[in-house]
Amino acid sequence: MRRYTVRLLPPASFPALPQKIAAQLNEMQCMVPQTFEAHHPENVIHGSFEKKGSEDWAVLCAHDAIIDLFAFFSSAPDRPFRLATHGLTERMGADTPASEMGSAWGITAIPADGMAHTPGVHQHGPFEHDGIEDDFVGRSSVIHYYRAGNWLTLEGNN
Repeated sequence: MRRYTVRLLPPASFPALPQKIAAQLNEMQCMVPQTFEAHHPENVIHGSFEKKGSEDWAVLCAHDAIIDLFAFFSSAPDRPFRLATHGLTERMGADTPASEMGSAWGITAIPADGMAHTPGVHQHGPFEHDGIEDDFVGRSSVIHYYRAGNWLTLEGNN
């Protein structure tokens, strides 16, 4: 049986995170999982996810043996959206076959022009603001994009 370690960081490890959001994450007892390939704190991202020019955040939140992907809009920071949920050890990976397993779930902000050039995604445009790339490192990804009051989940790079 392979061993695994999921490295977790507290919200305080992300000083740019708005205090209101950090407080909510602390209240939910969230820790931020790091991918097996992380060299610096990751999985807390900033972008314009609601609309062009908005100041929004997305965070992977590990708690109670699960990980949730939350999006926080600056227009309503106390009402996060839960975009995805997986078991703590559901998305695992390693640098080499002999390496200890670690989390393989990462998120990044993807700009509108990046989505416009992503095969399988571009036909859902036009894109006016950023999306959230939800990546199973080395395997597949989806892009979460907010439009007209709803979240679209689009197949990303595979």
